[in-house]
Amino acid sequence: MKRPNPQRVLLDTNVLLDHLLQRDGRAQQAKRALEACTNHDVELMCASTSLKDIAYIAEAMVRRQFKQGESALENETLHMLVRHVPWRCVEQARALCDIASIDQQTCDDALALRPRHDDFEDNLIIAAARQSGADCVITSDAKLIEHFPEYCVSPSHIVQSFTANDESDDL
Repeated sequence: MKRPNPQRVLLDTNVLLDHLLQRDGRAQQAKRALEACTNHDVELMCASTSLKDIAYIAEAMVRRQFKQGESALENETLHMLVRHVPWRCVEQARALCDIASIDQQTCDDALALRPRHDDFEDNLIIAAARQSGADCVITSDAKLIEHFPEYCVSPSHIVQSFTANDESDDL
């Protein structure tokens, strides 16, 4: 029996970063997963904490790639990129996803997950997804998938799932 396609998914921060920053050779997988979800009218969500992580990591990436230069033009360019790239990434994530809020209950739920997965930030993602009614979390985090196999899937897995379901619908 085939598993039904999800109607609502929460994107882990790493998948959003892969897509927005075109990083780590995972950008193509993230793009295919997002396209598959969009093509199947799946509601995309992200945790509110992902937005601050995206801003922080986008700025750090710009600073790493474009170091202070010797000229005023190089330094002004770096300053402009640091001011604009993080905000643009957050705006793009916000346009792509509805936001799952993190509140006291979410934090309590994340703390309760510690025996199963000893990473508070990841547990916040799981708790926010559950609290918001997401059918699954799309993540590139192998440990998160290992510890929550019934709930977490990789970007490539979600694409394969949609493809398999589409093919069986054609029969």
